[in-house]
Amino acid sequence: MTSAVGTVLTNGRVLTMDPRRPEAEAVAIRTGRIVQVGSDAEAVAAAGPGAPVVDLGGGSLLPGFQDAHVHPLDGGLGLELCDLSAVHALDGYLAAVQGWAAAHPEADWVRGGGWYRDAFPGNTPTGASSTGSSLSGRPTSTVTTVTRPG
Repeated sequence: MTSAVGTVLTNGRVLTMDPRRPEAEAVAIRTGRIVQVGSDAEAVAAAGPGAPVVDLGGGSLLPGFQDAHVHPLDGGLGLELCDLSAVHALDGYLAAVQGWAAAHPEADWVRGGGWYRDAFPGNTPTGASSTGSSLSGRPTSTVTTVTRPG
């Protein structure tokens, strides 16, 4: 075990989702990872000397819930679109859209998604700033956005 100091959550009802041990009373976290689930004493020992302790006051602690779902039709169709999610700059978007258009001359529309609003002046893409100049007259539509916190 390393000596890195972590954080301890104690005095709680920790729901583990593990049928072999459905509940515990404490959790130790070190370098962003859960390193111990068990009694208060076990968690304190696992977190390292001087670790800050958060008293849950008997409250419940649940595993993180993250919305990870896909709408099958949109998800499948999205695989055929110009993916902009790996880029976060207007110039990069223009290059990606132009590259996709050149690689798909048969497409009547250049459709894509995954762009960030804050890459555009005023957080608002306009036709002049978002389509580029070499799309052979084809209309462009971006159908999804990603909003970064902050």
